[in-house]
Amino acid sequence: MNNVIFKIATTQQELDCVHKMRYEIFIEEQGIPAELDNDGDDERSIHILAVDSLTNEAMASGRLTINSDKGILSRIAVNQSFRGLKLGQEVVK
Repeated sequence: MNNVIFKIATTQQELDCVHKMRYEIFIEEQGIPAELDNDGDDERSIHILAVDSLTNEAMASGRLTINSDKGILSRIAVNQSFRGLKLGQEVVK
């Protein structure tokens, strides 16, 4: 996992990558209705993106939303080809 870069998604390209990953994993793969994923909190949340530094391929992502005095971690997603590498745990850390 030396080639993994974890960063806050700030550019439109990075955010598009996060949303594409969530769409593919949650909606297409897991069959979750799109309206459940699109809850309106994305714009006020911090999005973490894990990228392979060698290929620039998106590997995993997650979202942190601050509500009053607590943070809520959600939308933790790992691309299928990178599962088993504990990237979800690293996103949470």
